[in-house]
Amino acid sequence: MTSKNEVEARLRNQAQGFDDQMPRRSDFERRVIARIASQPMARLRRPTILRDLALAGLVMVLIASLGYGVVQLRTIRQATTVKSPHPSTVASLTPTTTAAPTLGPTLSYTPGLHLPTGPIELGSVYTGTPFKMMTPLRGWAVGPPGKDRAQVHDAVLVTADGGAHWRNVTPPGFSGWTDRTMYFLDVTHAWVAVTPHVVAHPAATPATITVFRTADGAQSWQSSAFQLADGSPSQLDFVDPQHGWMMLQVDNGVAVYRTTDGGGQWEQTAVSHYTTPSATASGTLPMSNAFGPNAAKQTACELDPFRGMSFRDAVTGWAAGRCVGPAPSPYFYVTHDGGTTWQAQPLAGLPPTLACPCDVGSTVPVFSSSRDAMMTVSVDTEHTSCQPQNGGTACGTESIPGIAIVYLTHDGGITWAPHVLPGVAAGADPTFIDARTGWYGASVLQAAPSYLGETTFDKLYVTHDGGSSWNATGTGSGFSGGPMQFISSSLGWALGSLANLQPALLTTSDGGRTWTSLNPAVTG
Repeated sequence: MTSKNEVEARLRNQAQGFDDQMPRRSDFERRVIARIASQPMARLRRPTILRDLALAGLVMVLIASLGYGVVQLRTIRQATTVKSPHPSTVASLTPTTTAAPTLGPTLSYTPGLHLPTGPIELGSVYTGTPFKMMTPLRGWAVGPPGKDRAQVHDAVLVTADGGAHWRNVTPPGFSGWTDRTMYFLDVTHAWVAVTPHVVAHPAATPATITVFRTADGAQSWQSSAFQLADGSPSQLDFVDPQHGWMMLQVDNGVAVYRTTDGGGQWEQTAVSHYTTPSATASGTLPMSNAFGPNAAKQTACELDPFRGMSFRDAVTGWAAGRCVGPAPSPYFYVTHDGGTTWQAQPLAGLPPTLACPCDVGSTVPVFSSSRDAMMTVSVDTEHTSCQPQNGGTACGTESIPGIAIVYLTHDGGITWAPHVLPGVAAGADPTFIDARTGWYGASVLQAAPSYLGETTFDKLYVTHDGGSSWNATGTGSGFSGGPMQFISSSLGWALGSLANLQPALLTTSDGGRTWTSLNPAVTG
């Protein structure tokens, strides 16, 4: 007959296997074990054969029920992981905004930045991810954005009630005035990379890159550091808790570093320096400037150091940037060896004739599954105008947004199918939850006499056929464009502005048709 201790050990092993993949549910394991522990010991003594068989049957039912619960909770976890978001039934829940929850136990550290309790503006001018929701209730954010040296900014925040209330979990030792970048993988894993501010460290002094990492939802942080001759972190990307990459701006170029132990150790995998357009070495990422009398006839390309890197797995990833000139093509490169060597990946779908000189910008893929991803290409026209000034002629060039194209893959990035987006290439990128469903906030040209490239928000569009067609959601007041994120066909968030142009964190529970402000506040 199975003893109480053996049953409890089995249950703990089952729960531990689940915990390795997902943060611990607050009372799931405790309630199951407590139910067994509450039984009198007399009932656990060896009974008659009939009672032995009956109790054995109950144990099997209990273990089967626990297994079913683990499967269901694992499914929920997979359905709400932002690196590969799939629709989930629980994601249709509307987050509560009525009371500030207790966001975990007391922290084991004092946050590196002090934030007063009360309203907060989310966002950052340093990192490209102002917020990232992982489940209907739990997520990460950065804020407030830095607007002057006297203001504390870019604190790391977590929420447990869908975005209404946030807790300051900035790593200890984090300085507000440093170059920094952040990445949030899931509800438990996050990284923050910083370097001392350039004013305090002259060029002759090696730069120290410090990487903070957490594996318990910011209840604690660990740190590691490495040095390089010169540089500052500009982007992080992780595909799992162990494998990640960091892009750094270095002297006269960009470098890519990689970790295989979750951020403890980093090694350089690639570096690109600015060259002439014809001098880019094979297997490297182009960083070219056009000089001399033939500069206008050459196309210059540049890697985006802040949003130019994304990996699908430990070996395959992409780099993106922009190309400017008389006949530019999309800057889109792929690696199959973890970022050591790179090759151009051609993209079809651009108009055969472009009004150039023009600026073609690309974004890196965002995966919603191991096979499904989207990326965008935008085309801006370079318009030059001249006018008399002080007895001579003064000329200026302005960029006029043009066509925007979303590319989708359903084979892991081998092939990409283009779909033209509504409006012009301005504003935030589209966001998809799976291979078919996505949203896009479109802008149109305002054609102001003083600035031909001025745009204004038009409509929020949704697609249910993988970008082949886009239909306006019929959104009411409360949304005027901005970065969006959805975790189901109904539940989403946006960092936009209210009618009075004040920044706001908005949420929708009907697929973007109506939006309400969450009025985010810091609780501690």
